[in-house]
Amino acid sequence: MNFIVIMKFYVIGLLVITVISLTFSILAFSGKNMFLSSAYIKATAEEREKLNKKALRKQTAIFFLLLAITTLSNALVFLVSALFRYIHFAMLVVTIVYYVVSNKKFKNNK
Repeated sequence: MNFIVIMKFYVIGLLVITVISLTFSILAFSGKNMFLSSAYIKATAEEREKLNKKALRKQTAIFFLLLAITTLSNALVFLVSALFRYIHFAMLVVTIVYYVVSNKKFKNNK
């Protein structure tokens, strides 16, 4: 396979991940039971009853929205302009920082 074909598959993969992340974000914002958080997955049945599900949904929705923007900006590096690389890097940092800070904040509020 040549380099162009590989890059096309890479960009298509990024766009698929963007759509999936955006779908998870929309479902979580709409109030569906989208608990894809480590706090919920690792909790026992009793702990799950005590969790603030509204805050957990909001955290999950924001994280997947940031992830969708991050992967889209990475795809735009190849589709539009290399200048999107800076946006992608900034969004990657924002997404990681949000995940770490929100998980710490959520665990402290339990």
